[in-house]
Formats: sequence, C-alpha cells, structure tokens
Amino acid sequence: MLIDNNPTAYIEYDPNPNPISNDCSTDMTDFSIFAANWQDINCEEINNWCDGADLNHINGVDIEDLAEFVSYWLQ
Repeated sequence: MLIDNNPTAYIEYDPNPNPISNDCSTDMTDFSIFAANWQDINCEEINNWCDGADLNHINGVDIEDLAEFVSYWLQ
C-alpha cells in the first residue's frame, strides 16, 4: 500500500538483520565470529566475506564493520 501510493519511494527491507550467523539475532556467538576475523584482509565472496564479519564487503574487517556490528547489537 505504501509503494502503491508513493511510486517514487524507495523502501529497503532486510528480513535478516544479522548477516554473520543468519539467525536474526546478534549475540556472543556473533561477537566471537567477528572477533576471530578482526583485522582480516582479503575478504571475498568465496570465503563468505571472512565468515560474515566483513559486513560492508570492502575487503577487510575493520572499524567500519565494527560500527555496523554494534548497530546490530543495539537493535
């Protein structure tokens, strides 16, 4: 209904807000995966973006990914 009444609106929806473990929640399991991959480089689709820790898919697990991880944790 929203899209029908606003054809120029762009709506993005992610049914799974946690791409690390794909379980729709962020917990200590996700943190341990993230921490194990901290500062990894050469994250690519072939290695599942460093086990999902490269949240922005920019070839490494860094402070930007940490900021995104924290936003998932606080949700």
